[in-house]
Amino acid sequence: MWLRGFKSLPVRHFPKMKAKLIPVVALALLAIDYFTPARLSLVPYKSLILLVAAPLLYLLLIGEKPGNFGLSWGNKRLAAKYFAILFTLAIPVMLYGATLPEFRAYYPIYKPAAYSIQAFAAFESTVFLTMLATEFFFRGFLLFGLRRYFTQNAAIFLHTIPYALAHIGKPTLEVYYSFFVGMIFAYADMKSGSILPSLALHFVSSVVFDAFVILQLI
Repeated sequence: MWLRGFKSLPVRHFPKMKAKLIPVVALALLAIDYFTPARLSLVPYKSLILLVAAPLLYLLLIGEKPGNFGLSWGNKRLAAKYFAILFTLAIPVMLYGATLPEFRAYYPIYKPAAYSIQAFAAFESTVFLTMLATEFFFRGFLLFGLRRYFTQNAAIFLHTIPYALAHIGKPTLEVYYSFFVGMIFAYADMKSGSILPSLALHFVSSVVFDAFVILQLI
C-alpha cells in the first residue's frame, strides 16, 4: 500500500517543490562560502563557483531559466536611468566615506593597488568578478527566488538581511549602509528585470570609492 501511494505522487510538481527550496539552497551556499575562507587572490574564483555556478546548476536542474532570475538585459533604458540617478546620489556619500579613518584603513583591500596603476587595474578587474557573483546570487538567485512566494517589498526586505550580514567584518558603518543600499539595488533590479543596474552601480562605485580613498593618501 505504501508503495502504491509513493507511485501515485504527483511527480510533475517536483520542480515546483524544488523551486521553493531556493532560499534554503541560497543559505546553504552562503554557509559554505563563509566557512571556507580563501586567500584574497582566490576569493573571486571561489565566489564564481559557489555564488554563480552552483545556483545556475540548481536552476537548470529544476528547469528554471536563468533569465527569470535577473540574468538578462531586461529593460536597458530603465537600468541606465537607475544607474545615472543612483550613482550621482552616491558620489557625495563616497566622498565623505573616503575621509573616515575606518574606511581608509580598510580600503583598498589589496594595499599594493594604492601605489601602482597596474596593480590597481589588475585588482579592480578581479573585483568585477566578485561583484558579478555577489549581484547574481543576492539580487538574482535569492531575490527573484523569494519573489515567487512573497510580495515584491517582502522579497526585497528578506533578501537584504543575509546581504547585510555578509558585510560583517568590514567597517561597521558599511554593514548598516549595505542594508539600505541592498534594498535600493533590489528595487532597481526588480523594476528593470535584470541585475544589470546593481552590478553596474556596485562595481563602478567600488572602483571610484577605492580611487577616492587612494587620493586621500597622496
